[in-house]
Amino acid sequence: METLHKVKPNFFQKLFGAKELRLNIKNYLISVSHNKNNQFDQKKITNIKLKKGIFFNDIDVVFEKSIQKINKLTKNQSNYYIFILKNLEIIKKAYEDILNLTICKKYINHKKIIKSYEKNLDINLTNIYI
Repeated sequence: METLHKVKPNFFQKLFGAKELRLNIKNYLISVSHNKNNQFDQKKITNIKLKKGIFFNDIDVVFEKSIQKINKLTKNQSNYYIFILKNLEIIKKAYEDILNLTICKKYINHKKIIKSYEKNLDINLTNIYI
């Protein structure tokens, strides 16, 4: 599974120096393009720290022996980024379940769809405003 996500700042945020946030997710390897390119394995994250500012937020992605800093994120960008980091495993599993449902050559009854949906309700959608 490989996906590319873009979260663009609005015109006024760009005037103050906000950049587009790009997340390229392939399996559990995340490539981040914002001010500079960063790449790391989501499974090795030990903590995520959000530092709120007046105009922009900063995120520290903490690993066992290092910290990746992502600076000057808009509120939407930081919320989206944290959401993806915290829920990537669940999102990947839900995506695989949907693929398995849709490529099957059998009739998909309503119960299978509901069962698949209920199984993937673990995705935490709090604090996401996209």
